[in-house]
Amino acid sequence: MVNDIALFWAVVAAFLVVDNLVLLPHGSDVMRFGFGGRLRYPSAARLQLLGRDLIVLNPLNPFDRLVASQRSVGSWSASEHRTALRTLQRSLTGANALSALGLAYLVAVVGLAAVSFHVPFMDVLILLLATHLLAWALALVMLLVARPSLGLSAGRLAALAAEALFVPAYTINLGKRVWFRRTLDLPALALGLRELRRIEDASTRDLLAHELLQRLDAVAEELALPPGDARHTWIEEARRCLKVSAPSTGS
Repeated sequence: MVNDIALFWAVVAAFLVVDNLVLLPHGSDVMRFGFGGRLRYPSAARLQLLGRDLIVLNPLNPFDRLVASQRSVGSWSASEHRTALRTLQRSLTGANALSALGLAYLVAVVGLAAVSFHVPFMDVLILLLATHLLAWALALVMLLVARPSLGLSAGRLAALAAEALFVPAYTINLGKRVWFRRTLDLPALALGLRELRRIEDASTRDLLAHELLQRLDAVAEELALPPGDARHTWIEEARRCLKVSAPSTGS
């Protein structure tokens, strides 16, 4: 019986972990953001699956979220930056509410898992079902209220609600899932270069510059741009700046 209980919770955990593995479409890139909505570029080396980048989110942190961008390199204007930030900030209240609910649900599930080995498991299942239905109902209300700011179509909202009803992990992850099909029109890797200029600690700056240079080389190889392309020029200029910032990466 103990093995059966452990297997049940292992399956629940597996659904949560798998839902935090995000496979990016070809040619797209991502930015991460948390509770406050500050955009960050994930510069570390990425896993590859089927020739595409695989981003691993923290399954224990419903506020570890990402938003995609259709372009990785290039410059952007101040107005484009303001527009993108306004779009993100407009959705943040609803997304944070869903993530907060997901965190409370996750804590409840962990608590039920801990006591399930000491009390009748059927009682735990009844409590889990009741908790899930309550969390799902609250999430549905939040989705309906925040739908305009989250930019959800009626079809997308219905799909999210149906998925969350049948899979508890999806309810926990709703604060992330509402952004899975949305994009911001910002060059994601350029955001990483912007972050680099703000870092004062030399060792931290050198490490980030090294990671960004590796990422830039990978993007340049994937895009295979001709020399006359404006993005090729931007990449070459960015590469020169990064090599100055991270001299240990080579000449």
